[in-house]
Amino acid sequence: DQAGILWVGTNDGLFAKMDLAFLTFSTRNGIAGNQINSLLTDRNNNFWIATNNGLTRCLPDDILEYKWLPPPITVEDGLLNNESFSLYQDKDGIIWIGSREGVSKFDPASRSSGRKKFVSFPIRKEGGELQIRSFAEDKNGNLLAGAYNGGLFIYSDTGFTEYGSRIGLPANTVFSIISDQKGNLWFGTLDGVFVYTSPDSGGDGAHMQVINEASGLSSDLVYLMVMDENEKHLWIGT
Repeated sequence: DQAGILWVGTNDGLFAKMDLAFLTFSTRNGIAGNQINSLLTDRNNNFWIATNNGLTRCLPDDILEYKWLPPPITVEDGLLNNESFSLYQDKDGIIWIGSREGVSKFDPASRSSGRKKFVSFPIRKEGGELQIRSFAEDKNGNLLAGAYNGGLFIYSDTGFTEYGSRIGLPANTVFSIISDQKGNLWFGTLDGVFVYTSPDSGGDGAHMQVINEASGLSSDLVYLMVMDENEKHLWIGT
């Protein structure tokens, strides 16, 4: 976070590295749930915690100093589903929450009163229930959402529509998305990393390539990717 504290979300609570020790936090401290699926510090230094039982939004110091935490944010506040898997803040400051069955968004600039600032977008899919696991914005500012058992979606004013087939992405599960400065899109999937080069990225036209075990990746199962600030290194978690 902004104070240099390392936060780690696990299936058994939240941990904060303080000097040489880890502090542990759970529902006993007011967090919405013990299974921590995603963490986000927004531009106003609000700390968002996505769990299987809703969201917690507070200041980091409130947790570290064991202060009273606000009640969890749940479907009663406008969330689509209490089981939340991913958090993302876009270029306009809007917070996006990926959950089971679709996406919710929170606009800090909204004039809605109280906690009823959440707007939800259900995503229906035949053949099972999807889970939104990742978000990213492409070079044109379009919001993309990656799903477990759903593939890739793109957002417009009317909601989210399927997008993977339009760019030739064969994967049905997208755990992680990276958009680099050249306009390339990187997708972490169950079948390796797929890299999409768009027609306007300065190459020879649109194409999709795959990086997998056959090309040296430690595993085809890619859960997380992180690009460093200088875009010199891409870290791939398998």
